[in-house]
Amino acid sequence: METIFLKKHLEKLYKEAKKNKKYPLPQYLIDKYIEVVDFIKAADTIAAIRSRRSYKFEKLAGYNSRYSIRLNKKYRLEIEIEWIDNKHTIGIFGIDEISKHYE
Repeated sequence: METIFLKKHLEKLYKEAKKNKKYPLPQYLIDKYIEVVDFIKAADTIAAIRSRRSYKFEKLAGYNSRYSIRLNKKYRLEIEIEWIDNKHTIGIFGIDEISKHYE
């Protein structure tokens, strides 16, 4: 799938693979973030992403095109999807935020 970074610091975090001032996250979480983004890039359809049950890919309530993928029990990667087809199987993934779950 095509991915874009909606925030520059997330792109920097992905490319440099180390802590930055905006997200002072532990290294294992940064590694997981990179793993998830690479997985999204390698997926050919949304079904491939949904098939990885441990990521708990889900639509966020109250939003039309906002979804989350689990990084661990505490953190989620929030993404915006611009669907390319009417069946919602292929889209452009906008990497938007790493958020603490339940906050």
